[in-house]
Amino acid sequence: MADLDLPTQLKSNVYGRGRASGIRLVPRHHEGTAAERVLSLARDVIAADKVPSDAALGQHAEHAAQNLAALVAEHADEPARVAAAVEAYITERLRDVHGRTEA
Repeated sequence: MADLDLPTQLKSNVYGRGRASGIRLVPRHHEGTAAERVLSLARDVIAADKVPSDAALGQHAEHAAQNLAALVAEHADEPARVAAAVEAYITERLRDVHGRTEA
């Protein structure tokens, strides 16, 4: 199988792992360049309803959400950084939703 491009990988993770973490998104088509599609996905994640909320999950999810929002605002022209921040946010939510197991 061929490697997926960054927006396609991110979309798969957002609609898979992201939804498993309680991020309520309705899949939609994102137009534009790869960078624009990554940014649109990140903005969708930020704006989405979350169950449970970041506040209910605690400081890890809240911190990751703040980092994601700041990175989107300050580095929108760096799709790899934005995608990494989305992934980090989803990972923190998954850890908190399904039980944190840290060494």
